[in-house]
Amino acid sequence: RAAEEADEDMKYNFEELREAVEANSIEALRTKSREFIDAYIAHQTTKDERRAKRIQSMQKNLNTIRKKLSEASHDLRYDHLTGAFNRKSFEEELKHQWHTHQLTKVPCTLIALDIDFFKRINDTHGHAVGDFVLQECVRLLKEIYSRPQDMVARIGGEEFAVILPEYKLDQAIKKAEETLKKVRGEVFIQDGKELRFTLSMGVAELTGAESTEAWLKRADEALYRSKSTGRNRYTIANTSKSVPRVA
Repeated sequence: RAAEEADEDMKYNFEELREAVEANSIEALRTKSREFIDAYIAHQTTKDERRAKRIQSMQKNLNTIRKKLSEASHDLRYDHLTGAFNRKSFEEELKHQWHTHQLTKVPCTLIALDIDFFKRINDTHGHAVGDFVLQECVRLLKEIYSRPQDMVARIGGEEFAVILPEYKLDQAIKKAEETLKKVRGEVFIQDGKELRFTLSMGVAELTGAESTEAWLKRADEALYRSKSTGRNRYTIANTSKSVPRVA
């Protein structure tokens, strides 16, 4: 509506200028020319301001859309509670590393792990404290497995997995030992409560002959071997027998 009124004003000013020209009056022409120029400048300034506001509004809308798309993408890839990658992202990365290994033979090792006696933590202290423990566990894992290519994922309630591209078994074992020692040494305070927890782990290097399902199964079997032989330890998975070890 404002734009239409501005256009009407310009038409009116132009008609007055035309009439001044036809009247052949120098004074009237000078006055109407000045009025027309002033009106034209004001009109263009207003149009530029409206255009700038429209562009600004469009940019704001685009930024909002980008933010929502980014948030949606994040929600699809990450666990909302802990900030670790979720199960879907983990399975995709596991397949990606499997394909990479088939092409390049670059090693990759998988660590499956979970928090020992997590149900007892929930039952004793409540789910809010349990959530806190999950978050702190991921924070520690991200500190230890901090290379850009490392993936820390939450794949179940208190179950996690770490994918270590370019790591052979012996390198992954050192990281597993570091993880156990660091977690054992931590004391967490939440709601005035002093908390400690430990981890059980299974370590499996990818072999060329196995599928991603078989690779994950070996890591899981090694993890549960750790749990059944005392917890708070890691077990090396291999093609024959898993051997539990306490770091």
